[in-house]
Amino acid sequence: MSQKVVPRIFLSIPGEWKFKLVVQNEKKDTIRVSKVENVEVWFPDPLEIEAALSDDMYEAWNETLEDASEMGRREKSFWIYAVAKNGEVSVQRDEIKDGPWIMNCDETAHTDFTAPEIISPLDPLDEAWYPIGFFHTHTPLTYCPPEAHRGVGFSGGDIQAVGAHGIAFYLL
Repeated sequence: MSQKVVPRIFLSIPGEWKFKLVVQNEKKDTIRVSKVENVEVWFPDPLEIEAALSDDMYEAWNETLEDASEMGRREKSFWIYAVAKNGEVSVQRDEIKDGPWIMNCDETAHTDFTAPEIISPLDPLDEAWYPIGFFHTHTPLTYCPPEAHRGVGFSGGDIQAVGAHGIAFYLL
Protein backbone atom coordinates (compact mmCIF):
# COMPACT_ATOMS: atom_id res chain seq x y z
CA MET A 1 0.00 0.00 0.00
CA SER A 2 1.47 3.35 -1.00
CA GLN A 3 1.01 6.54 0.90
CA LYS A 4 1.74 10.08 -0.19
CA VAL A 5 3.50 12.22 2.38
CA VAL A 6 3.49 15.99 1.99
CA PRO A 7 6.03 17.45 4.40
CA ARG A 8 5.51 20.96 5.73
CA ILE A 9 8.76 22.84 5.62
CA PHE A 10 9.23 26.35 6.97
CA LEU A 11 12.24 28.01 5.37
CA SER A 12 13.67 31.09 6.99
CA ILE A 13 16.83 31.20 4.91
CA PRO A 14 16.81 32.84 1.45
CA GLY A 15 18.24 31.11 -1.58
CA GLU A 16 17.75 28.17 -3.91
CA TRP A 17 17.22 24.83 -2.21
CA LYS A 18 17.04 21.23 -3.40
CA PHE A 19 15.19 18.70 -1.25
CA LYS A 20 15.07 14.93 -1.44
CA LEU A 21 13.34 12.68 1.08
CA VAL A 22 14.89 9.33 2.01
CA VAL A 23 12.76 7.00 4.16
CA GLN A 24 13.59 3.59 5.60
CA ASN A 25 11.04 1.31 7.24
CA GLU A 26 11.41 0.00 10.80
CA LYS A 27 12.72 -3.38 9.62
CA LYS A 28 15.34 -1.51 7.60
CA ASP A 29 14.70 -3.74 4.59
CA THR A 30 13.10 -1.10 2.38
CA ILE A 31 14.30 2.37 1.43
CA ARG A 32 12.23 4.87 -0.52
CA VAL A 33 13.76 7.92 -2.19
CA SER A 34 11.74 10.83 -3.51
CA LYS A 35 12.56 12.88 -6.56
CA VAL A 36 14.49 16.10 -6.01
CA GLU A 37 12.30 19.15 -5.47
CA ASN A 38 13.61 22.65 -6.19
CA VAL A 39 12.45 25.39 -3.85
CA GLU A 40 13.28 29.08 -4.12
CA VAL A 41 13.05 31.36 -1.11
CA TRP A 42 13.45 35.08 -1.83
CA PHE A 43 12.91 37.96 0.55
CA PRO A 44 12.61 40.82 1.20
CA ASP A 45 11.98 42.75 -2.00
CA PRO A 46 13.91 45.95 -2.86
CA LEU A 47 11.08 48.28 -1.82
CA GLU A 48 10.91 46.64 1.61
CA ILE A 49 14.68 47.04 1.95
CA GLU A 50 14.49 50.71 1.04
CA ALA A 51 11.63 51.33 3.46
CA ALA A 52 13.46 49.57 6.30
CA LEU A 53 16.77 51.37 5.78
CA SER A 54 15.83 54.75 4.32
CA ASP A 55 16.89 56.62 7.47
CA ASP A 56 20.21 54.75 7.51
CA MET A 57 20.81 55.60 3.86
CA TYR A 58 20.26 59.29 4.56
CA GLU A 59 22.51 59.07 7.62
CA ALA A 60 25.32 57.79 5.36
CA TRP A 61 24.54 60.51 2.79
CA ASN A 62 24.69 63.23 5.45
CA GLU A 63 28.04 61.87 6.67
CA THR A 64 29.27 61.98 3.06
CA LEU A 65 28.23 65.64 2.78
CA GLU A 66 29.89 66.46 6.13
CA ASP A 67 33.15 64.83 5.01
CA ALA A 68 33.33 66.81 1.74
CA SER A 69 35.62 69.84 1.93
CA GLU A 70 38.42 71.63 0.10
CA MET A 71 40.70 68.95 1.58
CA GLY A 72 38.93 65.94 0.04
CA ARG A 73 35.91 63.70 -0.09
CA ARG A 74 34.99 60.03 0.43
CA GLU A 75 32.12 57.64 -0.13
CA LYS A 76 30.22 55.76 2.59
CA SER A 77 28.77 52.26 2.34
CA PHE A 78 27.16 49.37 4.18
CA TRP A 79 26.00 45.83 3.48
CA ILE A 80 22.30 45.02 3.81
CA TYR A 81 21.21 41.75 5.40
CA ALA A 82 18.13 39.58 5.76
CA VAL A 83 18.26 38.49 9.39
CA ALA A 84 16.33 35.33 10.18
CA LYS A 85 15.49 34.77 13.84
CA ASN A 86 12.65 32.94 15.59
CA GLY A 87 10.83 32.36 12.31
CA GLU A 88 10.83 36.07 11.46
CA VAL A 89 12.89 37.94 8.90
CA SER A 90 14.03 41.53 9.29
CA VAL A 91 16.20 43.87 7.22
CA GLN A 92 19.32 45.20 8.95
CA ARG A 93 22.66 46.69 7.99
CA ASP A 94 26.21 46.46 9.19
CA GLU A 95 28.17 49.55 10.25
CA ILE A 96 28.68 52.46 7.86
CA LYS A 97 32.15 52.13 6.35
CA ASP A 98 34.32 54.95 5.01
CA GLY A 99 35.88 54.79 1.57
CA PRO A 100 39.40 56.17 1.12
CA TRP A 101 39.93 59.92 1.04
CA ILE A 102 40.11 61.36 -2.47
CA MET A 103 42.25 64.48 -2.37
CA ASN A 104 41.65 65.87 -5.85
CA CYS A 105 38.86 66.25 -8.37
CA ASP A 106 40.50 64.14 -11.07
CA GLU A 107 40.06 60.85 -9.21
CA THR A 108 36.86 58.88 -8.88
CA ALA A 109 35.88 58.12 -5.30
CA HIS A 110 35.14 54.52 -4.41
CA THR A 111 34.20 52.35 -1.47
CA ASP A 112 35.23 48.95 -0.19
CA PHE A 113 33.07 46.30 -1.84
CA THR A 114 34.72 43.29 -0.20
CA ALA A 115 32.75 40.16 0.49
CA PRO A 116 30.19 40.59 3.26
CA GLU A 117 30.10 38.54 6.43
CA ILE A 118 27.63 35.66 6.32
CA ILE A 119 26.41 34.19 9.59
CA SER A 120 24.97 30.79 8.79
CA PRO A 121 24.59 28.76 12.00
CA LEU A 122 24.52 24.99 12.14
CA ASP A 123 21.22 25.13 13.97
CA PRO A 124 18.67 26.62 11.54
CA LEU A 125 16.75 28.09 14.48
CA ASP A 126 19.70 30.28 15.52
CA GLU A 127 20.02 33.84 14.21
CA ALA A 128 21.32 33.95 10.64
CA TRP A 129 22.56 36.96 8.61
CA TYR A 130 22.51 36.76 4.80
CA PRO A 131 23.67 39.59 2.52
CA ILE A 132 20.88 40.75 0.23
CA GLY A 133 22.02 44.21 -0.82
CA PHE A 134 24.67 46.88 -0.80
CA PHE A 135 24.33 50.63 -0.30
CA HIS A 136 26.83 53.37 -1.00
CA THR A 137 27.01 57.09 -1.63
CA HIS A 138 28.69 59.01 -4.41
CA THR A 139 30.59 62.08 -3.29
CA PRO A 140 29.42 65.60 -4.09
CA LEU A 141 31.65 67.70 -6.32
CA THR A 142 30.88 70.84 -4.32
CA TYR A 143 34.53 71.78 -3.83
CA CYS A 144 35.64 70.89 -7.35
CA PRO A 145 35.93 73.32 -10.27
CA PRO A 146 32.96 73.58 -12.65
CA GLU A 147 34.72 71.52 -15.34
CA ALA A 148 34.83 68.52 -12.97
CA HIS A 149 31.73 66.47 -13.64
CA ARG A 150 30.39 62.94 -13.86
CA GLY A 151 27.17 61.32 -14.92
CA VAL A 152 24.30 60.92 -12.51
CA GLY A 153 23.47 57.42 -11.28
CA PHE A 154 25.38 54.17 -11.16
CA SER A 155 28.97 54.15 -12.40
CA GLY A 156 30.43 51.45 -14.62
CA GLY A 157 32.06 49.92 -11.54
CA ASP A 158 28.72 49.92 -9.72
CA ILE A 159 27.07 48.08 -12.60
CA GLN A 160 29.85 45.47 -12.69
CA ALA A 161 29.51 44.89 -8.95
CA VAL A 162 25.76 44.39 -9.22
CA GLY A 163 26.23 41.85 -12.00
CA ALA A 164 28.94 39.98 -10.10
CA HIS A 165 26.97 39.67 -6.87
CA GLY A 166 23.36 39.48 -8.09
CA ILE A 167 22.02 41.59 -5.22
CA ALA A 168 20.00 44.74 -4.74
CA PHE A 169 22.17 47.85 -5.05
CA TYR A 170 21.28 51.26 -3.61
CA LEU A 171 22.93 54.59 -4.27
CA LEU A 172 22.60 58.15 -2.96
